[in-house]
Amino acid sequence: MKRSWWVFLAAAILAGGCVSMDATSKVEPDGAVVRSVAVKVGPKVGESTGPGPDKMLVLREPGGWTTKLEAGAQEDVYTATRTISAARPTEGDMVLRLPEGTVIECTIRTEKLSDGRLRYRETWTAVGDKRPGRVLSEAGPGQEWLAELTGLGLSQEQAAKVRTEALKGFSRRIFGPPEPQVGLLLSQPASALRTARAHLFRDLLRLVKEARPELKEDDIRPALLRLARRTGQELESESNAGSSQPESGPPVLISSAVTGPGVPESEGLFDPVDGAAYWSMYADALEFGPVTFEAIFPAAG
Repeated sequence: MKRSWWVFLAAAILAGGCVSMDATSKVEPDGAVVRSVAVKVGPKVGESTGPGPDKMLVLREPGGWTTKLEAGAQEDVYTATRTISAARPTEGDMVLRLPEGTVIECTIRTEKLSDGRLRYRETWTAVGDKRPGRVLSEAGPGQEWLAELTGLGLSQEQAAKVRTEALKGFSRRIFGPPEPQVGLLLSQPASALRTARAHLFRDLLRLVKEARPELKEDDIRPALLRLARRTGQELESESNAGSSQPESGPPVLISSAVTGPGVPESEGLFDPVDGAAYWSMYADALEFGPVTFEAIFPAAG
């Protein structure tokens, strides 16, 4: 039996085999950005894969960064800092090259909006053939979903799109952003699965109605309830079956925070203590496409 992707993730976290990357950006009023990133590699990762954090983080324009590598008993930390000029609003920032071959790129952009506000965007993208995640798009529910959805009157193309978008939402509610729920899966698996299943049903209902607005909710609810219920049962049975080592390498936690001139508007979380918009995600969230973190700061004056 294929093991659940989040079971692999939980097992790796408990074993200490996690790679984490913390990024902070300070946006100046003119659009310049002071950027700092820190990659941390736990001892289990180092023992099993070899490369340290300084080998995983590839910096764009390396001469513009100030770097420091610290080796510790519990983890190795590689920190890099630089300032990006306001004259270069779009900038390739860094690349994470993970031990199993996954490549993740980050690009940041600042721009003045027509109303004087300042927008900051940070986009993370998995590139190449090696994708992050526990291959939810392949190992997750497949033909039975398509059969149920086409049975409601959706075309094959519509059914495939609904499936992909529903699984994307399901994945990101667990892996983030803005905040991973893996901790709940470890401490309260029944409650966490119930919540994820409920969100999955609501997403399916919305997506099917968008694809076929003429369909009545009472007519499509039974099929969508079956899909959501079956998915939850499959995840629960897999988690009870145990797990083995995932082929996709150690879990990678990416966290980012941005501050600037004023209180930001953001779909992420907000820390009133230091005025930062912030979010976190596991790289698994990139399986279904890029993730963009955006914060908009008020106009000066």
